[in-house]
Amino acid sequence: ETAGYIGHDKQLGGDAKAMVNVPLLKDRLAVRFVGYWRRDPGYIDNIGIGRDNSNDHEAAGGRMMIDWALSPDTTLSASALYQRMHVGDIGYQLQGLAPLQKSTRLAEPNTGRLNLENLRLESNLGFAKLIGIAGYQYKYFAQTADASSTLTTFFGQAVGGAAGPGAYPEGGTLHGYTAELRLVSPTGPHFEWLAGAYYSNRYEKATAQLDAEGLVSNPNLLEDRK
Repeated sequence: ETAGYIGHDKQLGGDAKAMVNVPLLKDRLAVRFVGYWRRDPGYIDNIGIGRDNSNDHEAAGGRMMIDWALSPDTTLSASALYQRMHVGDIGYQLQGLAPLQKSTRLAEPNTGRLNLENLRLESNLGFAKLIGIAGYQYKYFAQTADASSTLTTFFGQAVGGAAGPGAYPEGGTLHGYTAELRLVSPTGPHFEWLAGAYYSNRYEKATAQLDAEGLVSNPNLLEDRK
C-alpha cells in the first residue's frame, strides 16, 4: 500500500506499507513481516543556512513475528521491532522573523533508532502453566543544537565574527534486558497459586559537548557569574 501527497511549498511527501504472512508448517509454524516508510516534507525556512523547508522528516521501520506450536501443550513466539527516524532540521519559528522562519548558523538535525526483541514460551505442565519471557531493548538518539547565541553570552568575541558557529551536539544509547519466569496454577474453586522470578538490567549512556572555533573568553563576564 502506497500513498503520496503535496505538502507545504509544493513539496512531495508519501508513505508505503507492506505485510507478508509466510506459513512454514501447516497449523504449527508461521512468520509475519510488516514494514513501513514515511516522508513528511518540511515547512520551516532556515534563513540562517539558506535552506527552505529544512525540517523534513523521514521514518521507517518493520516488525517480524513468529509463532511456533512445538506440541499441543507448548508454544513458542518471538517478535522483533525496528524503527528509525531522521529530521533534517528541528522545526520551530523565531519571534521577530516572518511566519514559519528560523535563523541558525548551522542545521539542527535529529536522529533516533529503536530496537525491541521479545521471546515467549508457554507450556502446560498439568499441575501448572509455565511461562517464560525474555526481552531486549536498544534506543539511540543524536541531535545538534545551534548554541552560537548562548556562547556569545560567555565569551567576549562574538560568535558571528571571526569565530565559527557554536554547535551543541548531544546523544545517547540505552540497552535493556529483562527476563521473567512464572508457574501459574490451574483455576480452582478454593486455592490458586503463582510463583516466579524476574530479572532486569538497564544501561544508559549520554554525551554532550559545546564546540566552536575562534572564541576568546571574557574574564569579566565569567567573573560576574561567580
